[in-house]
Amino acid sequence: MKKTILILIIDLLVIVYAYFFFYSYLLTISAIPLLLACLSLMIITVISVKKEGFAKNEIDIAIHSLVIIAVLLFYNVDVKKYVEVYKESKKPKRVITANYKDDLFYYTLIFRENGDCEHEINGFLGYQEVIKGKYYFKGDTIIFTKKPYNNDFIPDTILIDKEEEKILLQRDSLGNFNKKYDSFNIIENGK
Repeated sequence: MKKTILILIIDLLVIVYAYFFFYSYLLTISAIPLLLACLSLMIITVISVKKEGFAKNEIDIAIHSLVIIAVLLFYNVDVKKYVEVYKESKKPKRVITANYKDDLFYYTLIFRENGDCEHEINGFLGYQEVIKGKYYFKGDTIIFTKKPYNNDFIPDTILIDKEEEKILLQRDSLGNFNKKYDSFNIIENGK
């Protein structure tokens, strides 16, 4: 009975690890003792089945089978993707989605039908941040009423260039939007 409880605890920890931390290299290294304990308990169970028979070890085999199925399931199914798709389905429809990539960061601006705006920032070493804001259209101009950023990288007024499918950020000395400077590329335009 004590062996079965030990198997259950270690196998549950392996399932939790497989679900939450499977793709993290650092956590994989720190989980090696846990994985070795699970593997050694599986070997002990196989030896016990050979000595005592299947009937006395069927609970242990069932627990180990669940671990194997869970690890295979989490390895083959991208759970994070399904969660993101579900969350996106609950939000208002996208009007415009645009992105900009520099050396260290990948920026995505998402404008929604209800006037909400999201600025997703993905960066070096797994850095992620989402800043929410509000906007409205004035012709081809987008004016932020609540800025979706915490610096002055994006001004409070930007312009949609429909010909080149870009969102222009910077103005020249005369106040006109300049196509030479950095701009977001429009990847989805529902407008």
